[in-house]
Amino acid sequence: MSGTGFAAEDLVVPAYGFDIRATPGLQTAYVQRLLGDLERLGARFVVWWGVRDYDEGYAFLREHGFDDPALLIWKDVGLEDGAGRPRPAFEVWKAWRARPPRP
Repeated sequence: MSGTGFAAEDLVVPAYGFDIRATPGLQTAYVQRLLGDLERLGARFVVWWGVRDYDEGYAFLREHGFDDPALLIWKDVGLEDGAGRPRPAFEVWKAWRARPPRP
């Protein structure tokens, strides 16, 4: 099994040389493409890596001395932001999940 995700906020991780533009709109486009591709492939399910951004968890870990730059890579991939507000991609996700099950 594997999971996927796409950041809705810019991904900047100097330790790895990452400076990648990301927005809620780009995340929505990714989800639309992903789900369309999965539909064409006849996939039965998909795993989104993190439903909600883990801003609070990231802050907690940093406060307790765990400051690995790798944590930033997935911090903002939630279909909900760190405060739990749904992003536009979440509506696309919910619509896909609401479809009748495939035979």
